Amino acid sequence: VRGVKLVTGFLFQSSQVQSGTETGVFLVSAIPDDTEERNLMIGIQSMALSDGKLFRRNDEQQVAVGSSVAAEGVFKKRIQVGSKILIKGREFHVGGIFKSTGDPGTDGSVWMSESVMRSLFNVPSLVNTIVVQTSIGEDPLEVAASIERSLRIFRGVEKGKEDFDIQT
Repeated sequence: VRGVKLVTGFLFQSSQVQSGTETGVFLVSAIPDDTEERNLMIGIQSMALSDGKLFRRNDEQQVAVGSSVAAEGVFKKRIQVGSKILIKGREFHVGGIFKSTGDPGTDGSVWMSESVMRSLFNVPSLVNTIVVQTSIGEDPLEVAASIERSLRIFRGVEKGKEDFDIQT
């Protein structure tokens, strides 16, 4: 679609997360492995670390957690950099904690590499949300309208009966 600079998929799943003997349900969200897509996702989500560091691409053992996951009182033993957690029976080390963004989905997520998440959750092609960055000088509303038209054709749906949502 004309006017699109970069596209990335956003993948997230609800899952039990275990810390010590306690279990909670949180979003587990993927950060893309591709550097440009990764930077786009982090920028759109307004994510910055308050402690630690972000895992590397394809990191099989490290995760970062949102501020709400690491908050006092969520688990008896507060999650911090160096903590170990279990997701789907697999152990991960918390390498970073994100500052609060004010968005409950972002702040309440455990973040991991996209390739690791796809394997762990057995979702090789699932995309929950598509994130698009427009080219400089392009009108985001016009690009969104063009994407909407293209998606209607691709999905075979009539205007007003879309089974998807476009947000700008």
